[in-house]
Amino acid sequence: MWEYFKEENKVDMDKSFYCGDAAGRAATKTRKKDFSNTDKLFAIACGLKFLTPEEYFLGEEEKDERTFDLRQF
Repeated sequence: MWEYFKEENKVDMDKSFYCGDAAGRAATKTRKKDFSNTDKLFAIACGLKFLTPEEYFLGEEEKDERTFDLRQF
C-alpha cells in the first residue's frame, strides 16, 4: 500500500514521518508497556522517521536505543 501511495503521490521523505503508539516501549513508572512494536516496524520498513504521540504532540524525548533488524520478521 505504501509503495502504491508513493507511486501515485509526490512524497518528500525528508519531511515525512509516521506517528504511532505501538513502539515496543518497556513499562515505566508512569506508563504501561506498549502492546506491540508494529507501528515502529512499519515506519522502519517504509523508510520513514518514527515518532511516538508523546514526541509529536507533547514534545517529549524518547530514549529508545534498541535497533530493529527487519530480516528477523
